[in-house]
Amino acid sequence: MSPADAIAHSILFRDILILLVAAVTAVVVLSRVGGSPIVGFLVAGAAIGPLGFGVITDSDRIHTFANVGVIFLMFMIGLELSFERLRAMRVDVFGLGFLQMAVTMAVVTAIAVLFHRTVSHAVIIGGALALSSTAVVLQTLKDRGAMAGLIGRKAFAILLFQDLAVIPLLFLITILQEDTPSLGLAAVLSVGQALLAIAVVIVLGRLILRPLFRAVAATHSSEVFTAASLLTLFGIASAMEAVGLSMELGAFLAGLLIAETEYRQVIERDIEPYKGLMLALFFITVGMDLDARFVVHNLPWVFAVLLAIIAIKTAVVAVIAPLFRLSLGAAIRLGLTLAQIGEFAFVIFGLAAKSFLSPDVAHVLFVAAGLSIALTPVLAMLGERIEKRLQKDHIVPPVEKLAAVSKRLEGHVILAGYGRVGWTVAQLLEQQKIPYVALDLNPTNVAAAFDRGLPVFYGDASRHDILETAGIDRAAIVVVTINQSSGAADTVAAVKHLAPNMVILARAHDLRHAQTLEKLGATKAVPEIMEGSLQLGGRVLEAVGVPEAAVNAVIAEMREDDYAAIAKRRDAVQ
Repeated sequence: MSPADAIAHSILFRDILILLVAAVTAVVVLSRVGGSPIVGFLVAGAAIGPLGFGVITDSDRIHTFANVGVIFLMFMIGLELSFERLRAMRVDVFGLGFLQMAVTMAVVTAIAVLFHRTVSHAVIIGGALALSSTAVVLQTLKDRGAMAGLIGRKAFAILLFQDLAVIPLLFLITILQEDTPSLGLAAVLSVGQALLAIAVVIVLGRLILRPLFRAVAATHSSEVFTAASLLTLFGIASAMEAVGLSMELGAFLAGLLIAETEYRQVIERDIEPYKGLMLALFFITVGMDLDARFVVHNLPWVFAVLLAIIAIKTAVVAVIAPLFRLSLGAAIRLGLTLAQIGEFAFVIFGLAAKSFLSPDVAHVLFVAAGLSIALTPVLAMLGERIEKRLQKDHIVPPVEKLAAVSKRLEGHVILAGYGRVGWTVAQLLEQQKIPYVALDLNPTNVAAAFDRGLPVFYGDASRHDILETAGIDRAAIVVVTINQSSGAADTVAAVKHLAPNMVILARAHDLRHAQTLEKLGATKAVPEIMEGSLQLGGRVLEAVGVPEAAVNAVIAEMREDDYAAIAKRRDAVQ
């Protein structure tokens, strides 16, 4: 190695080390304040980049690593988008998702044309701003316990369609960079390329990929399996680039191919750490191109774009979502949850800045996108409050109706939580003609159940006044099925305070959660992971010929010591 090569290698190694330090620092700091890691990566990049403190002066060679992050993200999207999954969710994905994307693009495109953009360029800008952040929205929904609910399912469907829409947007940018004179021609070429890509996916999926991974799996080597996954990813990505398409499209097709095999989950698990690291490097390199001085001088434009996009995206979803069985309150909440500008906008604007988008406009859009991502948790919380206010006032039965129903009951069951588990418990109670009242904070669930004549009411079961209205002094049992750990703990504590001798049965996520609830006063907390394992094990014993009485005896013995024996053996194995 020549001295010049050695110096270049040393500088590159140092730059990579700086990027890793910046990524770790950003995550640690943002996790303490509850912010989005993506915003931390952008800020860290701006600080260490050539326009900041100049810790890294040459950002061009670092962009190679950033592009790998985008490739991994497209691969993971392909893994999630199996044809079966799209078919099962086709109404929401291709109905609600398409309308959200199309209407938002149309509105933003019209505004961009008013600012003297050509139609083709305006379509690209409109498409990029119509995208939401898949990573941030899904994490926000999980944190708020809303992923399994109606809002979570609708948001996921819209995000799936947006991820699909990234492909033609990347096509259009590629064609526009080649000076194609007609947007109509660009669209025709995009469709043709997409159809060809789908044909390649089907042929490769049926003829090559499944037998390949079956042979690799037979080696029983996780390292070889991971290597085969990366070979598939970069092999197809390189092949697509070789025929004039983008590597991002190739990565997406690779994920879609593997999604059709039985090895998807294993590969997804193996690739996940690489994707997270590469995405962190991508957002840091985006931040390295941001000029803090320019941002300060153009704050009015940044905030104008930010507020306009939030307003447009929220309004569009609020108008179209009621067509897909959402109430107005739920539609507004969904719109606010998806109102940010997504991570792929950075990719699209970065490519556009190399051809038709001026650096100043790109800067404004980059910063507005980062701020919108940072505001996602706040917007989601605001959406929840708006939904509760609208549904509580107009749809959800008021607390007076809860009082009117509960005052006629004695020895009834109070069911705290009417989600998946609560609904099942309620069904059992109804079959045995046992009276109950249910409390839940999901207005949509409450309204739907109350409309069917069920005794389900909107209310926080951890509040003393709500419990008293539900007849806590006359109830026989309180069953806590709330999904959120803190909500379940608060409810158990409130019931124990109001009725010290009340029988409290609680659903717990695991053994530790069950022990916490029992310390707070639950008579019995059932860890659903343990109980599910016991039930499955019991069915296995029955299937191999063990008598039912013996199976029940074994399960009862396991339950007697609060599942401690199972947990101890499981921990020993792990």
